[in-house]
Amino acid sequence: MKKILLVLLCLLLTQTLGAVSIRTNIDRDSTNLKQLKIGDRIYLNINISHTKEDSVYLDRNYIRKLQEDSDFVLISHKKQSKTTENENLTEFDITSTFFDVGAQTIPALKFNILSKSDTTVVYSDSIGVQINSVIEDDTTQNEIKDIVEPISISLTAWDIIFPILVLALIGAIIFILIKRKSGKSIIPPKKEKQIPAHIVALQKLDQLALDKLLEQGKLKQFFVRISWICREYLERRYNLPVLESTTTEIKRALKDRGVEYSNKFYKFLLECDKVKYARFHKSINEGQEMLKELENLIMKTKKTVVEKQIEDKGDEHNIS
Repeated sequence: MKKILLVLLCLLLTQTLGAVSIRTNIDRDSTNLKQLKIGDRIYLNINISHTKEDSVYLDRNYIRKLQEDSDFVLISHKKQSKTTENENLTEFDITSTFFDVGAQTIPALKFNILSKSDTTVVYSDSIGVQINSVIEDDTTQNEIKDIVEPISISLTAWDIIFPILVLALIGAIIFILIKRKSGKSIIPPKKEKQIPAHIVALQKLDQLALDKLLEQGKLKQFFVRISWICREYLERRYNLPVLESTTTEIKRALKDRGVEYSNKFYKFLLECDKVKYARFHKSINEGQEMLKELENLIMKTKKTVVEKQIEDKGDEHNIS
């Protein structure tokens, strides 16, 4: 009888030592849970205790499937292990984010624990979070507020002119050396005439209509493309760096250049941003109306014959 009790005690001790436990926490020092917005980082700490012989791995295939089926995105993870007398502690630092607003759930993450005899699977706890929109909820104006103006720095004329002259001189020397080494003429040949910006934009709008994204329910993809067509037209038409600018920066640049219908272009891009980033809903008819609206704006602002002649004469003068 004593031998039987001794065997049972050994088995119980073995199970106790080989037990696996997992704890999931949000790092509240690095994660602002009260003001989470789309794209903000969420930092998780996951601790798994196990025996010394075991190895712990994050199941990448499971994570890949999670990201395909939800708005959850795992950006990166780091693993480190600590050893105590009877067990190992493996810590995972997870960096994640969401690209959708509203109540979201950080899903349970799958971990594989490999031992000499078999594989054990454990899951972290799922945690609910609230994701806010980057656009403030203003029912009176529905307008993105301007960014605070940058702090002005006082510079003398020489502080600006001297670095420009030095850089220009260095650039000219490098340019001449490269041209001479390659055997090419320092003065570039006459450039071929480019297709007008409005022709390119109208062709892309026709293709967008033929793709029938609205009819297929692909609302976000439609507004991403039409917003890009508008930005690309403004950059080519007015020679402004707007492709990588915010909507508010584009508004300021168009206004400074004195572009006609600048306010209508700004409102058009703002409506696109609401669908892309704040998940505003628009119908198929509204999407088609915006397609026609952009086409009308392009036709109203395309280069006139006089502008084209002045530009061509300027090019000929520069080449000569």
